[in-house]
Amino acid sequence: MTDVEATVQRYYGDRPVMQRIDDALRAAGVDPERPSHRDLWPFDQLHSRGIVATREHAERARLHAGMYVLEVGCGLGGASRYLAAECGCRVAAIDLTPNFVEVARILTAR
Repeated sequence: MTDVEATVQRYYGDRPVMQRIDDALRAAGVDPERPSHRDLWPFDQLHSRGIVATREHAERARLHAGMYVLEVGCGLGGASRYLAAECGCRVAAIDLTPNFVEVARILTAR
């Protein structure tokens, strides 16, 4: 592991992300055990401009059902879930932060 990877994992990996998302979902009136991918948009789009940017990138890339997509730096998996649900893509995703990958798996399984 490089120093950069270790720094990224330390910075992002030591926070109770799942608990914060569940609390925010409850506050929004959503059952944390059954959120739709749309319910998660305020919480799982960690990049600039959030869901707006995700939509724009999908449109510009002309993504459609059946395409395979690799998302590098997936964070909590928001863009991956969007591409799968809204575009019909098959998505593989990776991130440097194991905690984010675990949260992404949990949210996707729900």
